[in-house]
Amino acid sequence: MRTRGLHPKAPPADSTPRPRPRGGAVPSIDGAGYARPGPTDLLVTAGPYRVLRHPSYSGALLAILGLGLAFGNLASLLLLFGSVLVGVLHRIRVEEQVLSSALGENYTGYADHTSRLLPGVW
Repeated sequence: MRTRGLHPKAPPADSTPRPRPRGGAVPSIDGAGYARPGPTDLLVTAGPYRVLRHPSYSGALLAILGLGLAFGNLASLLLLFGSVLVGVLHRIRVEEQVLSSALGENYTGYADHTSRLLPGVW
């Protein structure tokens, strides 16, 4: 017997609690949905973080820009990209305040020599 949407070999769903990693491996989330770094969290400065502080936001904005261009309508492009950009800029501001207060000089020193979204620009 097959149930729609479920893999036939999937284990039955249950409510058994799962163990969580210890030692700050899971950052806490405040009421607004922002992650709060714990005392054992490390500042990542390798890979794309060598150049940008928020490479995932840069990628998302690039994808949104491409989607807006695919619509072929300037109003759609401006509305779509503009609304996402406003949200991302707010999120960056909040995250950088949290990181700088939690990680101190490590983060501010890192922020001094990396760009936020566009390498070498901002």
